[in-house]
Amino acid sequence: QCGRKILTKTGAIVSVVFFVPIVQVQIVGLGTMVSFATGDKSAGTLSMVASTVLILLFVAWAGLKGVSMTAYFKDVAMVVGLVVVLIGVMVHYAAQGGFNEVMDTMQNLMLIEPGTKTYGVVWFLTSVIISGIGLGAMTLPESWPAVLAAKNSKSVSKNHVMLPLYSLSTLVPIVIGFYAATHLEINKGEENSAILEVAQQSLPGWLMGFVLIAGISCAIVPAAHCVLSIATLISSNLVPQDFLPERRLLVGKGSSAVILLLSLGLAILRPDLMANLYLLTYAGLVQLAPANILSCTKTTFINGKGILAGMLVGVGIVIAFTITGFHLWGMNNGIPAIVANLAVMVIVSALTGKATRPDIASANHSSAPAVGKVPIH
Repeated sequence: QCGRKILTKTGAIVSVVFFVPIVQVQIVGLGTMVSFATGDKSAGTLSMVASTVLILLFVAWAGLKGVSMTAYFKDVAMVVGLVVVLIGVMVHYAAQGGFNEVMDTMQNLMLIEPGTKTYGVVWFLTSVIISGIGLGAMTLPESWPAVLAAKNSKSVSKNHVMLPLYSLSTLVPIVIGFYAATHLEINKGEENSAILEVAQQSLPGWLMGFVLIAGISCAIVPAAHCVLSIATLISSNLVPQDFLPERRLLVGKGSSAVILLLSLGLAILRPDLMANLYLLTYAGLVQLAPANILSCTKTTFINGKGILAGMLVGVGIVIAFTITGFHLWGMNNGIPAIVANLAVMVIVSALTGKATRPDIASANHSSAPAVGKVPIH
């Protein structure tokens, strides 16, 4: 029982830590939208501070149900906004050769560096592998709102069926990004706002305003989901069980606000490309994949001590490689981390004996903490 509690708390801490880059992405994105909306693109820090306040107020006012309902508007607005920008950009640049001219001009940008160079073939392949493992083992943060907002297992299945279709919308920013790469002079530090720049050149002001509203909703709703997920993780797994539900809920919300402020600090002091921040979260959370997969099996060879040791080693490698900027043979840091995770897990389990699996029927009535046990209002 003690070992299970330690494993539960460690998993929750790892999840909270690697949620920070995702929250940072939303703060940067929302700050960029606010900068464009106010017309002062140089006020990046102030925009991110204002965005953090907006997220806190939105979560406090809406709660999980409000965020879930707002997500419907966000999804529709996002799709319409992307289509509007795509049509506007293609029409605006049609006289300059259109998409064929873009592809001819940027052929060198379509090439991936061979070997183990930064952003080379090895890095791309291993990043796709890490993302695929996270998707299959339900460690991607995008999967969590679909679980928290579901009434039952059927709703969870339905939500996850829609996620791949939802992901198809990412093709539009890629196409628009081709135009941005060939028609804009993008300075270092302006990469995250390139698509907004090309949209502003292509659309009238009133239509750009709609795009910004859609963009703000696309940033603030996922940010709110992340904050609520952090609050649920903390209140369900890290707060003592003898606390009253109201106090546990209060501690969870307060802790999530602290995490949000920490993310703001990192966004200001240690900015990075949004894609890199996402991949850092994926590499860290994928260290939970062995535990998630093994929980669906009846194996007794792997025990809690092995899972815990492997998880700590994998997370340690991701953090150490990220801080030092080291990439083993040009790979995504998640690959050497998950390999070491699995190796340590098997070795420790072999040395410490078989696991004792609880009976499923009795486990359903146990008082062991679980994510989502405390409702978020």
